[in-house]
Amino acid sequence: MASSAMVRLLLVPSLHGPRDGSLEPLSARAVLADALPLSVDLSQPEAATAHLDLLFHLVSTVRSYHLHLPPEIGAAPELIKAAIQRHDENSAA
Repeated sequence: MASSAMVRLLLVPSLHGPRDGSLEPLSARAVLADALPLSVDLSQPEAATAHLDLLFHLVSTVRSYHLHLPPEIGAAPELIKAAIQRHDENSAA
């Protein structure tokens, strides 16, 4: 297993809005508002601090999107793969 990986984009799954596998751009503020209540365990201050530092770094350095999950959740991996490919193609242009 790899000990590190390059993050090229941040996808936040969503069951709100269209259920069609589409991507909706998200601001850093929106990502933090969605993610913070669900992702930080304040009972472990050191871990919470490290997690928050990483989250703030990610939202300030990579593009973020809501991934509107399709009704067939099994299709999500291919949608994620396609989103990464589109992102890479647009970044190279």
